[in-house]
Amino acid sequence: MINKFKNKLKKIQDEPEETKIKIIWIFVAFCMIVVVIGLYISLNSKKSTRYNYEKSIFSSFPNFKSELDNINKISKNYNAITNEAAIKNEEREIEEAVKNYIEENNYLKDANLSDLKLKNIEKWKNSWYVEYEQYHKDILVYKSSVSFIISDEEEKIAHSDSNFDTNIEINNIEPRITEDEAFNLIADALKNESLDLKSSEIVVYRDTDSNPVKYYLAWKINVFSLQPICDYIYLIDAQNGEVISFYDNLLDSTYLAPLQ
Repeated sequence: MINKFKNKLKKIQDEPEETKIKIIWIFVAFCMIVVVIGLYISLNSKKSTRYNYEKSIFSSFPNFKSELDNINKISKNYNAITNEAAIKNEEREIEEAVKNYIEENNYLKDANLSDLKLKNIEKWKNSWYVEYEQYHKDILVYKSSVSFIISDEEEKIAHSDSNFDTNIEINNIEPRITEDEAFNLIADALKNESLDLKSSEIVVYRDTDSNPVKYYLAWKINVFSLQPICDYIYLIDAQNGEVISFYDNLLDSTYLAPLQ
């Protein structure tokens, strides 16, 4: 056997150089194929072992997978609740800082802070955006707000804006016109039987075009229709039913239009 191998080796040695190189490459390729087949068999064996192991666990404990899923869900919910709590805590700190700023700097000229109600607070990138709405005797003052932008990096108020009104004078805050009556006035004026009431609320309206400024107790009525399509906001005097103003939500521009 050894003599045969020696003879074959001697024959290879006697071959030309080109043939020797071809034989070497064939041998290398053969070795690589053997290695790849070995790796494939090894990997499949591990996968099969893992699959059988998992299968044996799940068969031994039928509720194991469902319990594992429940644990994952609880973990995700806990993380979500923790994150939400952290955000809420940060929001409270920002709101408290803004109120302290208003008081310490007399920002709203001796205004009653109880007339401010938080409308929105949110963080975007590295800044907090805080907006308050003004109320007068617990009635929303239409389009009267105070807003702040707080830089999270510099920890200071970067910008503020206010149209807070400290001179509101309105004696009667009890409406004589009901919501239904206000809506019917609008429906009659538009001559639209398919008109729907989208929303309504009592507000304090400021006529800043008059001098001095006039204040009205008003119904803010949002009406909507598909035939013909319309989406209007009307401000109706809550004492006498006159239209103070209205605007088209679809166009977002304001028009003064008394009802005839």
